[in-house]
Amino acid sequence: MFYDKQQLGQAREVYFFVLLAGVSACYEPRRVLWAGFCAMLSWSLGFLWLMSHPNAVTVRDTGEATSFESWMVLVANPNFLDFNRLFEALIVMGIVTCILATVASNARRMVRGQIASTRERANLARYFAPAIVEDLANHDAPFEVVKAQPAAVLFADVVGFTTMAQDEPPERVIGFLRALHQRLEQAIFENGGTLDKYMGDGVMAIFGSPRTAPDDACRAIAAARSIQQATDTWNIARADAGFPPVRLSVGVHYGQVVSGDIGSERRLEFATIGDAVNLASRLEAATRPLAASIVISADTAHQAERESATQAEALLRGFTSITGLDVPGHTAVDVLALGR
Repeated sequence: MFYDKQQLGQAREVYFFVLLAGVSACYEPRRVLWAGFCAMLSWSLGFLWLMSHPNAVTVRDTGEATSFESWMVLVANPNFLDFNRLFEALIVMGIVTCILATVASNARRMVRGQIASTRERANLARYFAPAIVEDLANHDAPFEVVKAQPAAVLFADVVGFTTMAQDEPPERVIGFLRALHQRLEQAIFENGGTLDKYMGDGVMAIFGSPRTAPDDACRAIAAARSIQQATDTWNIARADAGFPPVRLSVGVHYGQVVSGDIGSERRLEFATIGDAVNLASRLEAATRPLAASIVISADTAHQAERESATQAEALLRGFTSITGLDVPGHTAVDVLALGR
């Protein structure tokens, strides 16, 4: 009976390594180290338990072997417990534990890095068209350098939103804004724009930042038309449901902007500023006295014609030229307006 126990005790340390391998899958280095310590302690206690048996034989009981033959006789004794094997198993367990802890630490770091990368891509996807998210994600810090560059700026806003929302329950107002933002976002991203920010019932988008393209002005005008087309389709569904129509006004200007991260260490935000941004906002406001759905600056139209005369002709069909439009806080500008 003791022979079976003794042989079992000497032959089964491999299961401790199986335990360590399983624990390492949790990606917790401290847990792996604790499991390794417990395995070494358990193996030592098991060895001591076998030594407590009255028939157990160790080197200390027999004295130092004087010859190879006497040593072989001692090892052949089924009740012999070899301290060398104990020390060897403990050393190997310790080495394996350290290796697995290092592997778990590296794996944990990689998983965290992957999670952070996925989160960064998700954050980028909130503001940029999917086509350029991967490009931005491959740069360590794509917005650290402040850049001045030409870009088309688009502002869109709901006409009369305050009056529309004042008698509505909060849940319906939030539902309306979510549906609105979804349509605005789709129109902007489908045309390769950057969603700079939501502004309550409006939105600001950039075409040409953070990456310029050879058709930024054309894409901005196309996005403005897409917004109005999406609004028309939405109004059909709203009419069927008994809701009043939504009127959106859009202003677009092409000019020099400055882009980069702004804010503090606690919260950074990618932003685009400059006179072109201010003028685009003024053009959006100008749609109301002009009874227009879209107002674009003449600079935007000229840039679109330089990019593609054929595409610009199609995009500007239906627009009416207005010379010397008075813009609050800005010099008079030439614009093109699309009636409602």
